[in-house]
Amino acid sequence: RYNFDIVPQFDTPDFRQLLHDLIREQQPSPHSLKQDIVTSVWRIEVPHQTGTHSLIVKRYNTQNLWHTIRRSFRQSRAENCWKLTQLFDDSGLRVAPRVAVIQEWWGPFKQRSWFVNQYMSSVDLLGYLIDPLSPGREASRLSELVSEMSDIFKRLKQHRLSHGDMKATNILLCNGNLFLIDLDAAQQHRYGFTLKRARRKDRRRFMKNWRDQPEIYAAFDIIDRPQEHGTHALADP
Repeated sequence: RYNFDIVPQFDTPDFRQLLHDLIREQQPSPHSLKQDIVTSVWRIEVPHQTGTHSLIVKRYNTQNLWHTIRRSFRQSRAENCWKLTQLFDDSGLRVAPRVAVIQEWWGPFKQRSWFVNQYMSSVDLLGYLIDPLSPGREASRLSELVSEMSDIFKRLKQHRLSHGDMKATNILLCNGNLFLIDLDAAQQHRYGFTLKRARRKDRRRFMKNWRDQPEIYAAFDIIDRPQEHGTHALADP
């Protein structure tokens, strides 16, 4: 059996049929973006009353029996993306809008799951900043991006959230604003010590993007720097 959650503006009989076709792999000509044992990702075009929408469909595959049993007692990654996308949005963090989530069941056990969000015409932050022809190489634009990333880290801390995979390819620049995608590993933390540990991990992963770009690294290094005894700022290795 399958459980569906769909945002109201997309919840039509035609769209539900499209989701059923996706499950049965009968959706015509999806554009494959990734295929591996863990995840499969497609881009599809969907007619809508406001015009054609491009959507990203991410299917999380069941790997083995132990994985099936373990996942059955907690949220699937698709369910986590569905929940955290809304939490991030409510916290003022820009994310690709969610569209639908599907959970497959076999008796009491969770099987595959699908997460659908809107496609964003954008460039990722890594490509934008390391392209020598990009206007992002200008000091003024880099300064603006540093300020926006600083605000993202502050909002994550304020709302006890962590992203879990702060690769620069998971940060998109769209219409002049930064958006976070790929919330598979995102969390909202109940305890301060887990939040602090996750924040350090997010920062280390974010800074790793710029290890071969000293000018960019130095600019971003001011963001969320950990303090030692409240006096000396130390960069994460």
